[in-house]
Amino acid sequence: MSDLALIRQLEDLLGRPLEEIPEARFERHSQAMAVRDWKSPDRIEKGSCSITRKGTVSGLFLRPVTSELLVDFPFWQFSHIRHWFLSQVNLPSFSFLADLKGLTSLDLSDNQISDISFLADPKGSIPLSMKQSTGELPIEVGTAQIQHRIDRGRIPVGTGDLEASPNLFDR
Repeated sequence: MSDLALIRQLEDLLGRPLEEIPEARFERHSQAMAVRDWKSPDRIEKGSCSITRKGTVSGLFLRPVTSELLVDFPFWQFSHIRHWFLSQVNLPSFSFLADLKGLTSLDLSDNQISDISFLADPKGSIPLSMKQSTGELPIEVGTAQIQHRIDRGRIPVGTGDLEASPNLFDR
């Protein structure tokens, strides 16, 4: 199924259209959130997507969404996505993220996540926000940038630690 057809299917499930915005706005949104610029005009506030000239989805912002609507949605088919904001969606699993190679930003904040094994083979260093996500997180992931309020910026990982910028935890 094409990315455009997936977007139409997603809009039908949500009962509302997704606003199409330029990919650069997703990048600026990520930058604004990284510095906690809550008044930035680049912040994305409602369901949005970015579609490339080739017709692939490069950015998707869903928040909040009733998880029951999306349980069987084939998110894994968005194989070219780079910016994904899935805050407050509470899906039963985020395992579809495991095979995405091109992600440059990912927001899973305000979700109930009990399994983050999809991070077991990190695809490089990507900004990952899990602020206010709850659940037990058995983390054994190698290296990744994780923004999460655990023990003032350190998340134990096997024999080492993951570290984040100190200012991310001073909220």
